[in-house]
Amino acid sequence: MFNLLIKFRFHIMWTYIAIVIILLTAPLPFEEGYGTEKTASVSHFLMFFLLGTIVEFAHLFLFDKVRLVRLLIFSIIMETIQLALPYRVFDIIDVGMNVIGVVVSYLVIVATHSLRHKPIRGQ
Repeated sequence: MFNLLIKFRFHIMWTYIAIVIILLTAPLPFEEGYGTEKTASVSHFLMFFLLGTIVEFAHLFLFDKVRLVRLLIFSIIMETIQLALPYRVFDIIDVGMNVIGVVVSYLVIVATHSLRHKPIRGQ
């Protein structure tokens, strides 16, 4: 049963990675106008925040800074791939939002883990 749970979490993680790849390389129907850059930046942050959270959660709170570095590299590579896509606009802010999303998700998981395993005073 435990092995099925671990496999299920890995399937969720890889499904989410595939969704991120598809969304980042697909043409988006943003109209020119007010707020589109902000909306796109927030969506980049949210996608990579969720990606980082799922990757860390899938490893059952076993922290590994190598995974963090791999996710950071993945987020930069995904934005760099957009340079080859004529219908996508490369923006350095998107790279920053990807990296911030990954780092914040890592910090949230670390904080959650440390709060969960913090000894109670007096024991």
